[in-house]
Amino acid sequence: VHLVGSDVQHLAEELFPLGEGDELLVFDYIPEKHILERVMSYAIDAGAGTTLIADQVDVQLVNRADAVIVVNRGEINFKNSMAVPIAFANLLILTIELIGGEAVQADLRNIEEKREKYGLSYFK
Repeated sequence: VHLVGSDVQHLAEELFPLGEGDELLVFDYIPEKHILERVMSYAIDAGAGTTLIADQVDVQLVNRADAVIVVNRGEINFKNSMAVPIAFANLLILTIELIGGEAVQADLRNIEEKREKYGLSYFK
């Protein structure tokens, strides 16, 4: 799992491990759609599948996606406007962990151990 932000300068480095058999989950809640179009094109060229999660259906993005899931957000500029999409993302993470069984749980434990060993967390 790689979390990719909207920092265009580092997108190539963040997307580099993406390849055949991987799945790119794109959350479309930003105003600049052209960045997402480029990311999805990169994934397609790398042989990865693409799933779009969005609150509005954008034709350019939908045409690049293998699957589209509509998850509405709250009122823009309201303090909890992204609560439902974030809850949906958390459910996806939990689902992947449960389906992946021991292998995924071992990977997650390994990440936590590395985070603790090297002090790679904002929270102590």
